Amino acid sequence: MNTISTTSSYKLALIYFALMLIPMELSGFVGDLRLEPYRVFLILVFLFNIRGMYHLYKNDTIAKWLGFYCFLCLISYLVNHGSAGFQSAAILFLEVWVGYFIGSRIAGDHEAFKKVLRILILAYLILVPFAIMEAQTGYRLLHMWAAKAVGGTATETLGPDYLRYGIHRAGTVFSHPILYSVCAVMFLPIIYVYYSKLKATLLSSGIFVAMVTSVTSAGVVMAIITLGLYFARKLSLRIPSIFTNISIAFISLFVFVSLFSDRGPVLFFAQVFSFNPQTAYMRYLQWMYASDDIAANPWWGIGFADWSRPHWMPDSVDSYWLITTLQNGYPALIALGIAFILSMKSYWQHWRYTGITIYFAYFCSIISLVFAAYTVDLFDRAPLIVFFAMGMFNSFLIKSLPEKVREAQRASPSALAAA
Repeated sequence: MNTISTTSSYKLALIYFALMLIPMELSGFVGDLRLEPYRVFLILVFLFNIRGMYHLYKNDTIAKWLGFYCFLCLISYLVNHGSAGFQSAAILFLEVWVGYFIGSRIAGDHEAFKKVLRILILAYLILVPFAIMEAQTGYRLLHMWAAKAVGGTATETLGPDYLRYGIHRAGTVFSHPILYSVCAVMFLPIIYVYYSKLKATLLSSGIFVAMVTSVTSAGVVMAIITLGLYFARKLSLRIPSIFTNISIAFISLFVFVSLFSDRGPVLFFAQVFSFNPQTAYMRYLQWMYASDDIAANPWWGIGFADWSRPHWMPDSVDSYWLITTLQNGYPALIALGIAFILSMKSYWQHWRYTGITIYFAYFCSIISLVFAAYTVDLFDRAPLIVFFAMGMFNSFLIKSLPEKVREAQRASPSALAAA
């Protein structure tokens, strides 16, 4: 089948990103399958780009691991739900792998990437007045508009539980405020690479508004991690071993908390990453009770079955890594984790060997997201944006790796890992 040309790749990316920002209420049903505009688009991209996707799978190691992750999830859903699991697996494949493919079509073109980045910046700026209004009133205007457009219904407000420090937590087009913040902040280091500091700060005002009006610690923690890494990068000019020292310090802290804290590392870090102590403790309980189900179903998880917990606990799980293991088992978690680790390792290696700052920005973006996902479940628009962004980031790895680095990889892969 014909593939969409590289020259129009950014248009494909722009269409997909625009469709992601349509609230989920603007959708219809075919049987029990909810068809949103972005899902229809993903199906069309899949049907008309099979050859291009095969080429990506053959040449991109990370795409292989994401494909393997999708395959393991398919087995998990079939084991837990029978043939009904095909639908969930197909949706996962579209949102993870086909979304990654669309991002990869940028093909290392900085001009195309910058065009997508401009639209992203503009989108978050447009959301500013809606976020401020929602923070003041709690009224989810964009969701209500989307529901009315198709004659459906939507939740007008998230209720008193989402009122913090006198602010109604805003989610704008996202189904949960925390996703609004996380999906914005992951692009913060990228913007500061492409624009001067003053211009980047002004253009990032939409992202800063998302951080404030969502009233969530996840976005703030991501920003702190990014700032800390940039500060460490400057210190590395005087202290070459600074990143090694940071890694040792983090591992030492984890071991120390495991051995000497009565809270344990899970509760300790959950409290560090949360504004609300009650929320932090609830997340600790989620890890504790969900771990029983994981231990009983380590290979394929429990799918979408209800997990074991006290009757008074809600059924939500606030950790992407935990819910992945709970639903799909350890093999799926490992495959997904390898895809993220290989991506971060490649960004790091490219930065060390080329000195090009954008690779360091990619590293900051994804590693801060990995930490945030410890206390955030990536659902709704979040996985769409995350895997689409990874596809764009990783397209520069395929195209831009210098020949001397490829030679070094062939000669001594361990030499790169030690760099």
